[in-house]
Amino acid sequence: MTMIDRASREFRSYVELYERASLLELGSLADQARWRLHPENVVTYIIDRNINYTNVCVADCKFCAFYRRPKHGEGYVLSFEQIGRKIDELKALGGVQILIQGGHNPYIPFAWYLDLMRYIKRHHPIHIHGFSPSEVDFFAGRFGMSIEEVIRELMAAGLDSIPGGGGEILVQEVRDRVAKKKAGADRWLEVMETAHRLGLKTSVTMMYGLGETLADRVEHLFRVREVQAPPGASPPSFAGRCSPSTPSSSTSPRPTRSPTCARRRSRASCSTTCRTSRPPG
Repeated sequence: MTMIDRASREFRSYVELYERASLLELGSLADQARWRLHPENVVTYIIDRNINYTNVCVADCKFCAFYRRPKHGEGYVLSFEQIGRKIDELKALGGVQILIQGGHNPYIPFAWYLDLMRYIKRHHPIHIHGFSPSEVDFFAGRFGMSIEEVIRELMAAGLDSIPGGGGEILVQEVRDRVAKKKAGADRWLEVMETAHRLGLKTSVTMMYGLGETLADRVEHLFRVREVQAPPGASPPSFAGRCSPSTPSSSTSPRPTRSPTCARRRSRASCSTTCRTSRPPG
């Protein structure tokens, strides 16, 4: 992976823009980029549904209120039939895609995921946007496979595209602090590059508010831009704020304040981050 030179003029210019630009200026720059890349007077959207097939996870991310450790009483794995009903509910509302992802569950065999894809395509056909790079990396390690082997088998079973979950901040120092057991920054990007090479489209996320610096956020965007550069690679990019309420442990029944999340974020700060979440350039 290419190292990002934080001392370069380009990098410093983006950090300075992030620090000083008003929301109106950022909005204007974003609009100019949009018209330059997409001059047609059309804006599109899709109706989809997130389906979390399991909340059992061994990644132990410090910011996560979703996961439960193995054998925890609140852990679950959805049945194929439950997932099918959720898809039918979505279709009744005009939905055309599901985003399916879950925890790093060590008790689910790889064949389960392949059978799930086949089941969906056979009984509830829909576009499957599924299994984040972190999950793909977990599958590779858990089942002794390469990233390419994992993606090829998922594609053959029915996977249509890969979501950008688990991106957090693609700076290793930040990931080591808040999600050390999950795919590192280089590995996460390697999964996406492999997916693009195999013909899959992907999306990208950034979760800010983990105690990272503005320069960390800009480096994340620069690294994403490199992966997005090939035509048809990763068009969508999303930014989300880390909530200041997360569990202090996987067994905590109620959310408690977590030191890894920013305590207070103004609306202006959130809006600025979301408007800069498209990779620069």
